[in-house]
Amino acid sequence: MNSSNATESHVDDVLHMAGIDRRAQEYLPVLAGIAGSTLVLGTAILQIATWRSFRKAEPEHARLPEPEALGAATTGTSTSDVHLTMPSTQQSTPSPVPVSSQRRFRQVLAVFSCTVGLCLGVTVAGIVDSSLSKETGLLWESYVILLSAACLWMLAQASVAAFVLEPGRGYAQTAFAEAMFSGVCPFVSDSFDTLKDVLFGGLCLQSTKVGLHVVGWLSWVYLIIFHLCLMWLDRFLPDLAASHLSVFSIATIGASSPKSNLSWSEKLKVLLAKQLTPTKRWMLLVENVPQAVLAVIYLAVEGGSVLVGLLNLGVPAAQVLTSFFIFPRLQRGLAKFYGQRLDSAIQDGDPTLARKLGTEMDFESKELLWKIARESRLLEPLISARFTQLSDNGHVLVEGSVDDLALSICRQCLMSAMSDLLRRATLWWEDEDLRGQGGLLAAGLNFASQVPWIDRFWIINCELQAEDAAALFQNLASAKLSRLELVGPDKEGRGSARLGQAGAEALARALPDCSRGLEVLKLIRLHIGDSEAAILAGALPGSHLQVLDLDYNDIGDAGALALAKGVQQNETLERLVISGIKVENGGEGLLALQDTCEKRQPPVSLC
Repeated sequence: MNSSNATESHVDDVLHMAGIDRRAQEYLPVLAGIAGSTLVLGTAILQIATWRSFRKAEPEHARLPEPEALGAATTGTSTSDVHLTMPSTQQSTPSPVPVSSQRRFRQVLAVFSCTVGLCLGVTVAGIVDSSLSKETGLLWESYVILLSAACLWMLAQASVAAFVLEPGRGYAQTAFAEAMFSGVCPFVSDSFDTLKDVLFGGLCLQSTKVGLHVVGWLSWVYLIIFHLCLMWLDRFLPDLAASHLSVFSIATIGASSPKSNLSWSEKLKVLLAKQLTPTKRWMLLVENVPQAVLAVIYLAVEGGSVLVGLLNLGVPAAQVLTSFFIFPRLQRGLAKFYGQRLDSAIQDGDPTLARKLGTEMDFESKELLWKIARESRLLEPLISARFTQLSDNGHVLVEGSVDDLALSICRQCLMSAMSDLLRRATLWWEDEDLRGQGGLLAAGLNFASQVPWIDRFWIINCELQAEDAAALFQNLASAKLSRLELVGPDKEGRGSARLGQAGAEALARALPDCSRGLEVLKLIRLHIGDSEAAILAGALPGSHLQVLDLDYNDIGDAGALALAKGVQQNETLERLVISGIKVENGGEGLLALQDTCEKRQPPVSLC
């Protein structure tokens, strides 16, 4: 009997040193039960919402025709061959409204403020009643309260997400579990790190050493300041949102989208990789290096504390070192995840998630980027269009081969979709030889139209032919661009870019149908002559352009006269740029254009 009591007492001593006393053994199952119940209920909420959403979308999908494969019929040699049908979802439903960074900042700030306030409340209560300890921190009842509050917030997010879910969209079966992992899991969520730092400050304030009181206040003040700074920076805001707004940050799936074919091992790698990204590493360093210095001071002055040593020194150091050495290897196997998550972010209108993916990707790794592009349903049409053109020209395509032009274009599309710009993003293609790539240009316009926060398409210093320009303008009326710029090469010996009659005619057909979307059109160094200028002038009366830039082209008197007639009948144009054209000063065409611009009400600025 005495031997049994001695053994039991020894076990209690060991558990007590590890912070697990008899009360911990009673409350740990309670905490696990709360987490498990939340997981089941939250998953049920999202899955029921998904089922209802897909049921609502079934009649609509039954009426819609199957979208044509983008680039499948593209040859790049004639306008009629290059016709890409916008996806039916683009035609039938409006694009989702992107969640602005300012709005996401306010949301994260509000949740973080509540988290800090609750943690400070229970910690101060522990100081007042002397229940705050070096071994377990708070009373276990306080941990139950904190976990219950966090789980209620998770369920509230799930309920809101289910209520606003659009028909035809839904959530994967593991979505809520992933959200809980990011939102409440110890050593992973920012809420846990916040509690850890608040507890450390409380232990310092509870000490009888006045110097440690200063350390405690410094710890709390730094906690708030560095969080505010990270929230303000676009690079870190997505990671904070993934923790404090974890359910709202989940990417949705479509009713007609292929199911994710990630294996369980791949899903585990994804969860691990999310905690080891370079951005996460920088957050850990910013948060924990100063806190570690303060922890060393506390341990030196107050004495040993397993809680402080483990949470403020051991775990952060292990996380940072693991991130340095393991993340590069993990990332090589995440192409499928990145491709699918990019598609979901775009379809959900979530630029914050897209930027988060951008901070994790290695844009210098050709192999990784190529795999991501092949896995993305939104980028694959670009590759298909390029491969179709190569096949039509007699090139032998090798399975698994990487095409430099397609890779470069996909990289620029990825970087544009993951831009740090707060409101408007630009799809920017630069220094590419696009001659004979009409299908690729059309697919690029289609990509820009599907990214809700991209409303500008700039093709700068690129070589192209009239047929390519015509293919680009084929679906311009269906696009949602506010600004389109085509700028030919500015260096001799690099080839040239031409709008040509075919391109001018295609553009003239599209302009009247662009509604009030396209406001700025720049056609620079495209060898536009009098005939092309006359065609464009004929489309001006029905267009809603505000700026037309025809800089450095071959327009003469006849073209200027035609533009004068077009400007006279247009009601929206505010600025016309023709510097660098061939028309002579004092010529009939230039004088007529100047007179028209001055007399029209309101006047048009002629540059």
